[in-house]
Amino acid sequence: YQFFEDGFVVRHNLLKQDQLQSTIHGIERVVDEMAHELYQAGKIQDLHENDGFYQRLTAIDAQFPGAAVLLHKRGVLPQEIASLWSNETLLSVAQQLLGPDIAGHPVWNLRSKVIQKKYMYILVHRFVGT
Repeated sequence: YQFFEDGFVVRHNLLKQDQLQSTIHGIERVVDEMAHELYQAGKIQDLHENDGFYQRLTAIDAQFPGAAVLLHKRGVLPQEIASLWSNETLLSVAQQLLGPDIAGHPVWNLRSKVIQKKYMYILVHRFVGT
């Protein structure tokens, strides 16, 4: 009832940590592939392999401005994200809120954002069909 009364629901620990960690590994793999492609093309001099998940793409983008946009434009959906989207717990919550006829948006590519990059300040919008 909270959703219908307040317009939101807070559910702590809805997903298990290993499910989220798997998704992080999938994203790390895509970033690593792109980093190696940029390195082989001579666009970056450091792969930043020792940088953490939350820092690596920003460091790569600092060497080659636009790398974060390239990651988005690759149009790659890591299997780990696909698995998260089809997670029974998330689907159950979505069905409880929206009903049984649901679908994910077909624009499934990874949308990254790095710190203080003017070209990444975009308006985020979603259209909901009725």
